[in-house]
Amino acid sequence: MRAYSQYTPWEENEWNPGLLPRVTTVPHEADLAALRSDIAEARTQADVVLVSVHWGDFSRPYVLTDHERRVARVSVEAGADAVLGHHHHLLRGIEFYQGKPVFYGLGHFVFDLPDFENRLAREAYLGRGDEATVRAGKRRFGEYRIGAREGYPLLPFHADGRLTGVAVLRHDGEALRPAFVPWVLGPDNRPRPATEEGELERVAGYLRRCIAEEDLEAVLHEDRTGAGLPLLRVTSS
Repeated sequence: MRAYSQYTPWEENEWNPGLLPRVTTVPHEADLAALRSDIAEARTQADVVLVSVHWGDFSRPYVLTDHERRVARVSVEAGADAVLGHHHHLLRGIEFYQGKPVFYGLGHFVFDLPDFENRLAREAYLGRGDEATVRAGKRRFGEYRIGAREGYPLLPFHADGRLTGVAVLRHDGEALRPAFVPWVLGPDNRPRPATEEGELERVAGYLRRCIAEEDLEAVLHEDRTGAGLPLLRVTSS
């Protein structure tokens, strides 16, 4: 899903050059048309239609870009029963739109990235060895930049990326009932359920903050009925 970025000053009479602008992202209309068509076609072949989209800003926690929300809404309006987002390498919030669940980002899971920082440098993704470019990248992304993390050789992302989980969608005959099973990533980068002391609270607390930071309407209810695993039922209120 392609999108355009538009940059404008926060205030019309902004007098201080160099301040960060407001960024608006707009989906590509041809891609939206193709999305609507694909969903309509899927509806003729399936009882349940799920849309999964690669989107979002990996360099900041909690944040949703404009086109994420717009594409999610277009998907539901076109007939999707749920939307599942990915790419951030961090969890993102959950909401309901027209009664349908939208998981904006399910975080990092089964994805090993050994020596990733050096690989990106060799491919010129992080600049062609220009020290000024590398420094600028570190200033831009700060603690959330891509780079080696001590003790986690396969996960070159911020520690928040070790909090993750699995979306659960149960169909009750009328609609999908969403839930979330919290998981964590260890130093070997293998995901496991958040069953050790304090882990459920950490993942649930982070996910609740993702919801609150973007003013999304979703409530998490802790449950223990998920095959013995900690489960967060998700409701609109």
